[in-house]
Amino acid sequence: MGKIYEALQYSLRKQPESGKKAIVPAVQKEAAPRGIEPDLEEEMVRLFQGLDPCMSSPKKRLLQFIGSRDGEGVSTMARQFATVAARRFGKRVLLLDADQRNSDQTRFYRITASGWSDSLMKGEPVVEVIKQVSDFTLFVGGISKNPSSIAQLFSSPRIEVCLEQLKQLFDIIVIDSPPATVSADGLTICSKVDGVILAVEAEKVRWPVAQNTKENILRNGGKILGIVFNKRKHYIPESVYQRL
Repeated sequence: MGKIYEALQYSLRKQPESGKKAIVPAVQKEAAPRGIEPDLEEEMVRLFQGLDPCMSSPKKRLLQFIGSRDGEGVSTMARQFATVAARRFGKRVLLLDADQRNSDQTRFYRITASGWSDSLMKGEPVVEVIKQVSDFTLFVGGISKNPSSIAQLFSSPRIEVCLEQLKQLFDIIVIDSPPATVSADGLTICSKVDGVILAVEAEKVRWPVAQNTKENILRNGGKILGIVFNKRKHYIPESVYQRL
């Protein structure tokens, strides 16, 4: 594992000065995703500010985003949170795609290299497969095509060493995980992260379903830092909501 850490540390320490080429390969500049609510960015700003006291500790830098079922916008939320943390707050952020079914981050950033989880399992430098979003300090790791790599990795006794080394190199690590009712991977991951953000699609997910997901996360050793109601409809002006 020492070689992985040294390779990452060297590459990130050598990030380019103006006009020089990055050692970490850059993906195309982020495009505006379709279907994003206009106020989602500000929601993520507020979420970041609420979590900032927790993330100030080096041991509180690894966050997992998870929902109960498909279609709750978890991947979009994780991506926007990572983007806000990097672009608006100047943090060095690593966004890891851990949803093998949908691979949303992998498709969005057009990542074709091997998955970050495969690299860690093989003891290879993760720096060879993560990509830097072109003009700011956001790095992205695509998902493996190996259907067992996430479960194997997060069940491995060396995963904690891997994650601790990554936390020394990045201010924040965001894991976009599959829905809890669809894949066991999300619940396997939750015991290894510093905190979990549970996304609930407003007016779609019944509260007993969300409550059951919350209990499963806690039962599996996860620590819930917050619950975000996504895709809310404002039946009265938002400015009124903010005064309530």
